[in-house]
Formats: sequence, structure tokens, C-alpha cells
Amino acid sequence: MGKLRLGICDDETQDLAQILEMVKRYDEDCQLQITTFLHAKDLLYTAKASGFDITILDIEMEPPTGFAVAKKLIAMPN
Repeated sequence: MGKLRLGICDDETQDLAQILEMVKRYDEDCQLQITTFLHAKDLLYTAKASGFDITILDIEMEPPTGFAVAKKLIAMPN
């Protein structure tokens, strides 16, 4: 099996860096292909093109919010 694709989106640079560091700490075997985003629209664009196996979203972002992004991701065809 290939690497799991993980998308992380947070509109706060410092928070995004902290989340990325925590994820990398637990990904000792480098089984994750991690892509980070500061803007939800960029995550959605990439998700449409290639998809993610796992997505970590900030809930309180500038529109669209994390909840709205999650709904759009769920509605996307696999």
C-alpha cells in the first residue's frame, strides 16, 4: 500500500505549523504524504484533483468554515 494522503487546513500559520509538527512526530515511518493549506478553497481544489485519505480542518476559518469544507469533501465522489 502507498502512502496515505493527508490534507491539513488552518488559516493561522502558527497553528498549521503546530499541527504539522504533531502529525510528523507520530509519523515515524513516513507513511503519510502531507499537504498543508492556509485557505480552504485551495484544499478543496486539490481534493477534487487527487483526493485525500485523511483531512484535518480548522473549524473556525474564514468562509468556508471547516464544517462547510467537510460537507463538501463528503459530497465529492471517491
